Amino acid sequence: MVQRPPGNGVAVAALVLGIISVAFGVWMVIPIVGFFVAFTAGPCAIVAVVLGHVGMNRSRVVGLGRNQALTGLILGYSTLAIAVGAAIFWTIAVIVSGATA
Repeated sequence: MVQRPPGNGVAVAALVLGIISVAFGVWMVIPIVGFFVAFTAGPCAIVAVVLGHVGMNRSRVVGLGRNQALTGLILGYSTLAIAVGAAIFWTIAVIVSGATA
């Protein structure tokens, strides 16, 4: 019987959620759509970051999945940066538009 080495499913999950969060995250800068998309991209990015860290730790033990976990981390943190930037931009835009009206 052939025995397979243990995999790193957590790293794969981080990668998949990171890709989903970026796919939705780029839409956050659009005025109306971005508000609704943020509720999908934000949680996916947070879970991708958490699973990415867990996957990195597991890759030290298993020896597999380091690159997948790292990519999930990068994509998750990138989406969170987009979310913070969009929130700051729209907050300033609302304040400025209210002050000039």
